[in-house]
Amino acid sequence: MKFFSLCLLAFLNLTQTCIAAEQTPSVLATVNNINITKQDYDQYVAQWQLQNKSRKDTKKEDLLAELIQIELIKQEAQKLNIDTDPDFARQLEMIKTRLYIREITRRAIEKLTISDEMIQKKYNQMLSSTDLSEYRINHILTESEQDAAAVITLLNEGKTFSDLAKQKSIDTSGQTGGALGWVSSAEMDASIINAVKPLKANEYTQVPVQTQFGWHVILLQEQRQKVPYTLSEVRGELIKIIKGEHFAHYIQALHDNSSVTINPEFTTSTIEK
Repeated sequence: MKFFSLCLLAFLNLTQTCIAAEQTPSVLATVNNINITKQDYDQYVAQWQLQNKSRKDTKKEDLLAELIQIELIKQEAQKLNIDTDPDFARQLEMIKTRLYIREITRRAIEKLTISDEMIQKKYNQMLSSTDLSEYRINHILTESEQDAAAVITLLNEGKTFSDLAKQKSIDTSGQTGGALGWVSSAEMDASIINAVKPLKANEYTQVPVQTQFGWHVILLQEQRQKVPYTLSEVRGELIKIIKGEHFAHYIQALHDNSSVTINPEFTTSTIEK
């Protein structure tokens, strides 16, 4: 009898669950005879959650209300035959193209299997191509090559770099003796890094160095080697790089297997803002 009662209770619970499932409407709202289904709602909620990860207090009915408003606007646009407007049609085609790009990218990357060996190889390549040197430098910035050469002459005569920086530099760092702190090749003009590399501690450049800011005289205080990131620290970034390179090869293959012609009258010049 007890066994029978347990079976009956289980059956009743299952029946109630099925009834509840059947009562969940597949159509959540109707706007001018157009249905908004649960599938429409779920897709909208998923997209909304991606864009609003920090918001936790939004009610379900509020999102459904938004979906209804979207449907109303869509129907109004259809009434006004906005699709036939040439400018709108071009914009719509651009949106479609962006969706094509996103989907093709997803499918191309989806086929890629990234192994630990590939990640290790990319990490080794990154290390071998990365300059880990850092330099603590001071500089004196002048407007002309002649002014910078004059500063070098004064330094050779025994004037202190700090004093000359305060007197001659047109950069605000001059007030602190021209101190720029620690810099690396990744964050400093290449011409400055190239001029500093041969120097020893407390040596300054004997030739003015030109950048977009003017002419520099540079003093090397000291040099050190930066500790590289471990593989685990940059693993995610390495995976992104591998995926990007894979997709670049994919696009290049499309280009190589297609007929592409460019109007010879098209000029390669900077786009004006």
